Amino acid sequence: MRCIIRNLSESGAKLEVASVTKIPRTFDLVVDKVRPQPCLVVWRSVKELGVQFQDTSLR
Repeated sequence: MRCIIRNLSESGAKLEVASVTKIPRTFDLVVDKVRPQPCLVVWRSVKELGVQFQDTSLR
């Protein structure tokens, strides 16, 4: 699903999407030319969600 990254930090991001209804609690954020980033949804509204980046060193 395409999204707009509205806010980005080392620990997470705020994403804007058409609808949050089909977005799972965990997913990989994929950005061109960047390694996929595992995410956990920590809040959601109608068209925005906040995600926390997950530590991949524990996998």
